[in-house]
Amino acid sequence: AQLRACEEQYRVIFNGSADALVLWDSQLRRVDINPAYERIYGYSREEVLGGTYLASLSPEEAERRRDLIRRTLAGEPCQAELESLRKNGEQVQVEVRTIPIQYAGEPHVLAIVRDVTERKRAEAAVRASEEQYREIFNASVDGMLLWDAEYRIVDVNDAFLAMHGFQRQDIVGATTPTFIPGDFQKQCMSVLPEILAGKACHLEARGQRKDGSEFDLEIHGVPMQYRGQPHVLVILRDVTERTRAAQHVR
Repeated sequence: AQLRACEEQYRVIFNGSADALVLWDSQLRRVDINPAYERIYGYSREEVLGGTYLASLSPEEAERRRDLIRRTLAGEPCQAELESLRKNGEQVQVEVRTIPIQYAGEPHVLAIVRDVTERKRAEAAVRASEEQYREIFNASVDGMLLWDAEYRIVDVNDAFLAMHGFQRQDIVGATTPTFIPGDFQKQCMSVLPEILAGKACHLEARGQRKDGSEFDLEIHGVPMQYRGQPHVLVILRDVTERTRAAQHVR
């Protein structure tokens, strides 16, 4: 009765898992799979039980997987990221964890397989977006600052540093913008919550270099998502010469 209860409990957990589960015996044969395995790979139980790794795998990949099972049979839990093929030939990326267990009184290996294909695609898209952002950010002739939702400066480009005479370590992480003269700080900082809320802004203000000299700035602030979180991108342009020319005309 205890054995039957244990088997029923095992079966409920095994079949209910959203991850693919594969039970391997000491002869490196599949002795059990769950419905999630059939869903992820497209094979039926009848097609895979009793077998080893499929002929569609290269000898190197098949041996890599056998090595995981052998090491786990020896008592070592293992983890790996692998590329596999579904029955229809579609490639799938998986995270595999293997743990040694006793089943029916014999040593076995339980392989827990998670389909991470979509997550990997999303990560690749984020990396591509980050690279594109970095290229634009660094190449801009306008000064650029990135503020997070805590009003900290988290990024700054070379054009800003050249414009203001600061080093990167002087700016990144700061919450008090020393590059804005005191009488303009309140006005400039008051718009950050509005931009975070989705409202772009445009204003003109005085900037302050590290040596204390001031100059005229045109400032654009736009909301943006960065690494999945709301941020403010501030774009600054030195318009001192334009302002002087306008005053001269007047």
